[in-house]
Amino acid sequence: MKDLFGNEPNKLTFREWELREGAPLYRAGVTEMGTSNLIAYLLRDHSKGNRLLDAFGDLQSIADAPLALLKKVKGIGYADAERLKVAFELSRRLQEPELKSSPQIQSPRDVFNLLEDEMNRLKQEILKLLVLNTKNRVTHIETVFKGSLNASVIHPREIYRIAIQHAACGIIVAHNHPSGDVTPSKEDTHSTKELAKVGTLMQIPLMDHVIIGGTTFYSFKEEGIL
Repeated sequence: MKDLFGNEPNKLTFREWELREGAPLYRAGVTEMGTSNLIAYLLRDHSKGNRLLDAFGDLQSIADAPLALLKKVKGIGYADAERLKVAFELSRRLQEPELKSSPQIQSPRDVFNLLEDEMNRLKQEILKLLVLNTKNRVTHIETVFKGSLNASVIHPREIYRIAIQHAACGIIVAHNHPSGDVTPSKEDTHSTKELAKVGTLMQIPLMDHVIIGGTTFYSFKEEGIL
């Protein structure tokens, strides 16, 4: 379909599109721009955002896609795929607190002290992954899931993907109970046991699963479940 000027939208150069449509959107504020338009500015091509969304369905799927799969989308070259990966990695790091040091975990209390302030401010459940080195020092912390953990499965595949990426020698997972009651649910216990089995197979052991609520915590290791 042609516009009022007789041009086909996909035939416009990025500069033409920017002047006609992109600039007004940009002036309105980037928070008001659609996902495809944000990708258009990032890749300097107004059609690539639509192609990526058509191919993958949503932004998270684009972010999770490997370089080789991104490059299969028409018009997406290696430079575009790399630029997308860099943008998503910067976004991910912005959401995660930087470790000023590498705290050593010697007990569940250390996990509690490390995460207590952040987790007790939240009104929803989140699951954190702590990556440990050979000396049980935390080298990386990442939020793996948000939302009700009772209603969703803790996927070992995603957790161990991150663990391998950061050269983990062991991992600890921790989540919060906003109610303050740290009693584990049946789902908590089942997911922990399944995660421990995968850890044994991967030779990256699950050292503990800590539930934090208010001023107290529950340790699966201390309770003899791990």
